[in-house]
Amino acid sequence: MSATLDDLLSSLSLQELLAAREKIEERIVRVQRSEHNAARKKILELARLHGIDVSFSEGEEASKKSKLPPKYRNPENQKQTWPGHGKKPAWLEGLLAKGHKVDEFLIQP
Repeated sequence: MSATLDDLLSSLSLQELLAAREKIEERIVRVQRSEHNAARKKILELARLHGIDVSFSEGEEASKKSKLPPKYRNPENQKQTWPGHGKKPAWLEGLLAKGHKVDEFLIQP
């Protein structure tokens, strides 16, 4: 990490750091997804070039992952949700650190 970035991070408040972490995590996911898709495309092109049938695997990944419905919602950004499984998102961690309870963010049916 460069001294400039370190200086910038040192000047940020907790709220700003949490917001930055969330944006960084979102960016990492987008870059990983993009790199994964590019690699997958290359693999499929090579397989087709060499006459290898990979049709059995093209749809498997999507069927393995079933997206859970959201259970919690960020009151400050309605687009941000969490299904209640896995790592808590940065927005929820930030609110919990302020003394809120996770049940406050339950999506009402």
